[in-house]
Amino acid sequence: MDDDIVYSAPPSKSDEELEKGFVTAIIDQPKLLDELAKQLVTLGLAIPGLYATVLKFIGGDDAVAKSAGLIIGAFVFWRSGRGSKRLCLHAEAKPVRSPGRIFPAKAPST
Repeated sequence: MDDDIVYSAPPSKSDEELEKGFVTAIIDQPKLLDELAKQLVTLGLAIPGLYATVLKFIGGDDAVAKSAGLIIGAFVFWRSGRGSKRLCLHAEAKPVRSPGRIFPAKAPST
């Protein structure tokens, strides 16, 4: 049993390219997070302006929009979207299942 020879071969060209792609994707993750942060900051700065505009539309006797219920509903959905975004952005440790024991392939006998 201890004398069994396990044969192996160098990785194929496609395997090497796939591994390079995985490494590149891992290296580029901080750049993607930076882009996401920029977009979220931009959105966070734009929302108060939209909020002020909506308040101007529904405020007072000469309000442009008379259906305040729809506008309030839109803001309720916006707030729930912000809450779910915060939940999604928080990292959480999750258990990973092992695929089980991987047996090496045996070379054909000659």
